[in-house]
Amino acid sequence: MSDKPLIVFDIGNVLLRFSQERAGENFDRIEPGAGPVLVRALWETRLGLDLEKGRVAGPEFFRRAARPAGLAMGYAAFCAAFRDIFTPIPENLRLLIRLSKTHSTALLSNTSGIHWRYLLRTYPALQSARWPLASHLLKCMKPNPRIFKLLSKKQVLILRTWFTSMIAPNSFAPPNAWVSKPCATPAASP
Repeated sequence: MSDKPLIVFDIGNVLLRFSQERAGENFDRIEPGAGPVLVRALWETRLGLDLEKGRVAGPEFFRRAARPAGLAMGYAAFCAAFRDIFTPIPENLRLLIRLSKTHSTALLSNTSGIHWRYLLRTYPALQSARWPLASHLLKCMKPNPRIFKLLSKKQVLILRTWFTSMIAPNSFAPPNAWVSKPCATPAASP
């Protein structure tokens, strides 16, 4: 067994910046007024959490969010708009590629099924991680301890796991380890 740590990367705002505002603008371009309704459903409701936890599939989420609001937008248009919310953080993607050559690496992201395959296909650097894990596949979200327990099965000792996230409760390193900020976090572009 290697004495190198398992290095785990979050995707959102670590490897790829994402924007709720951009999602709203995308939805409004398809159907004026749809942005606030769908952004709220995605990020401010139990239904949105259920989508990320894999408890509700994309089509069901869309039906339950769009129909009560009287939206005419189709599911394919919704998915295209919802997928177009990411901007790569190149220096962090390069870091993932570089570390993946010498360490075990993993992705652990609160990500819906609508995004997951799209992200892996669109951003090939993500494929360099040995273990790509997402909340919708694991049926739980960070910071739920169960998701970290599932991750620790990939590495015999959780004490050798380093997890990088922009959200403090989701980040951890071995006890008594000193960790400098490993990821660049450029300011969001205007």
